[in-house]
Amino acid sequence: MSATQTSVDTVQVELGERSYPILIGEDILDRLPELLAGTGARGAVGVISDTHVAPIHGKSVESIIKGAGFRPVTVSLPPGEQQKRLDRIEEITGAFLNGGLDRSSAIVALGGGVVGDIAGFAASVYMRGVPYIQIPTTIVSQVDSSVGGKTAVNHALSKNVIGAFHQPSGVLIDLTMLKSLPDRELRGGLAEVIKHGIIADVALFEYMETQAKAILNKDLS
Repeated sequence: MSATQTSVDTVQVELGERSYPILIGEDILDRLPELLAGTGARGAVGVISDTHVAPIHGKSVESIIKGAGFRPVTVSLPPGEQQKRLDRIEEITGAFLNGGLDRSSAIVALGGGVVGDIAGFAASVYMRGVPYIQIPTTIVSQVDSSVGGKTAVNHALSKNVIGAFHQPSGVLIDLTMLKSLPDRELRGGLAEVIKHGIIADVALFEYMETQAKAILNKDLS
């Protein structure tokens, strides 16, 4: 389905010169090139994912990047919070140097919150900072961690203590990706949405309550 046929909602995060769009819709991966164009990137584009997500969505993302005239350089990490450490950042930046990424490159985070944190921190330090785009693939990352620019890795003594604020240049939330989530991951993410409803949005909470069956069946309609 082309971008002209796909309904996309855009939420603009207003941060002055650091403002960026959040695109939300179904089957909207083909909007990635316009986000990359907005970064001013040229040449190689780094893609950071994990071994759960990459086999499902990685080829599609790489194909779209190639079709837009960029050369993807992909690093796929094992999944899990334990990957948020400095030696992984060294591994990623080494792969990007070998792959020819330079100051004119951009990075794409394809995965959940862990991947987003790692990719964002890598982008904040690579070549003293390059732009990056978030493609969150879990509910928690779509509604929370992909927005706000908080990036970090862990230390043996504490969590998320080595990091930087580095705002993304854009966030692409393709709701179709949620269909590939295991039920346990889906339910865990929905708990975060329900929490937001309880705290600040009665209408959202009521919607979650009345549409619970459809949501759990991954009915995007």
